[in-house]
This record gives sequence, structure tokens and C-alpha cells, in this order.
Amino acid sequence: MGNNFDLEAAIMEAWITAEDIDLIYYNTDNLDLTPRDCDAIQNQLLGLKAIADLRFQKLWDVARGGIEEDKFEKVTRVEVIDDDGRAYAFHGATNLDLSLQDDNRTLKLFITEKEERPGVWKNWKGETL
Repeated sequence: MGNNFDLEAAIMEAWITAEDIDLIYYNTDNLDLTPRDCDAIQNQLLGLKAIADLRFQKLWDVARGGIEEDKFEKVTRVEVIDDDGRAYAFHGATNLDLSLQDDNRTLKLFITEKEERPGVWKNWKGETL
């Protein structure tokens, strides 16, 4: 079963439809059409692209609603839990940012600011480092 990140990747992949419409739009100049017919087709394609962009933006907004970044504003503790329990913990973090990388195979969490007091780093045994 997929998750929100799978959904986002699928939306971004489908959004390429708008770029495909652009490609057809620019290719209409190479077709054997009258200027009036070419203009009519290009106007229709521009409208279709605008509708596609609006639909995908609405879908994107709905999908992102579950993991909006502002939900992370209060977070000060980051923990990674595995089969053995707490594998990593950092307390004292602020301004967190999530990033999917490596063709969506790597989830990175960036801690771009820290509280004035140094954070507390712990190893997988819970021992302070």
C-alpha cells in the first residue's frame, strides 16, 4: 500500500500532461494548417493546459493537506524508531524540512536551526552522546 509520498510522486508524474500539451501546442506551427485553424487549435490547447494545471494543483493541495510543513513548526524532537526501539534521537531541533531524494528512495530531514542550548544527541541505546 502506498503512502503520501507515493501519492505525491504519482501526481507529479501525471502533471507532465500539462507539459505534453505544451509540446503539442508548439508543434502546431509545423502542421499544414491555415493560420486561422492553427490559432483556433492553439487557443483550445492553452485552455486545456490551464484546466489540467488547475486540476493537478487542486489534487496536489489536497494530497499535501495531510503533511503540510506548518504542522512541523512546533517540533523540537526528532526520533527514528526501528525494530529494536529508538535508533536515533535529537532534542532541541527547530525549523525542520523534509526532502525526498534519489528518485524518492531517500527521505532526508534537515534541521536548519537549533535552539540556543545545544541539542541532545542519543545513540540507539538511548545514551547521550
